[in-house]
Amino acid sequence: FHSPPAHPKAMATPASIAEGLGIDGEADRDLLWLADKAHAAEAALEHYTYLATVARVPEWASPADAGQLLRNGWYRAVCAAAFEAKEPGELSVQQGEEVLVNGDLLPPAGWANVARTSDPSTAGLAPANYLVAGDVLVSSSVDFDPLAKGDLTLRRGDQVLVRPGALPARAYWFARCNGRRGYAPRYLLDPSWRAQGKIAVSLIWARYRLHRDRSNAPAAAQARAATTVSAFYRGRQARCLPRPKPLSHASSDMAGSSEDVRQRQRQRAIERRCAVAL
Repeated sequence: FHSPPAHPKAMATPASIAEGLGIDGEADRDLLWLADKAHAAEAALEHYTYLATVARVPEWASPADAGQLLRNGWYRAVCAAAFEAKEPGELSVQQGEEVLVNGDLLPPAGWANVARTSDPSTAGLAPANYLVAGDVLVSSSVDFDPLAKGDLTLRRGDQVLVRPGALPARAYWFARCNGRRGYAPRYLLDPSWRAQGKIAVSLIWARYRLHRDRSNAPAAAQARAATTVSAFYRGRQARCLPRPKPLSHASSDMAGSSEDVRQRQRQRAIERRCAVAL
């Protein structure tokens, strides 16, 4: 009996994986968590190789040279190569051209929603790997303690450098703070994303309350609600009926045999029931 050969990753160590990722044990000590996560993960190393590259290349800007986050999640990027649009919805760009990138709108995989800086109304899709986004300086709104390996520790008022668009997910940014590089929750750093999160939570809570109220409502309350809706509908129909012609004083004594009077009485009775139900 021969045991199967060990998986290459099973024979690797975090140190050897860090070397394979190009992480210097001294200069990039704050990135060793990438090697630990890559060693524990069952997936291929491509993702962590990409993150290790994003964390080191290009060099991080100084706070004085960093850009500013634009409104509604937009940020600036420079096209590393020219791209010619071939399908509707794509946008042709030139090498070295500065464009605006929408960080809120989710694009198809491998693409980015961009607009021309000179004419923001001209927008479309461009390959994400053609774009090099500049580092952006933001401020942490609250304290944040790491929830998982790789998360940054943030304190309210900390100046944080972020690389928008570096991660495929939109809820986290790859960032640098106090000499460390890692993940930072976007809702702590981006007012636009925080506003969207509040709206999403409000909608989820409203749907939950509606479901809870419906499921917990007693049968009698449901019956009363159904009666109210039915009465309201009947009253609305009654208001749509043609008004009966008024009777003359001479024929008022014959009200019991007049069809117009009977119609008016039926309509008034319906309206009285609607008023009581509502």
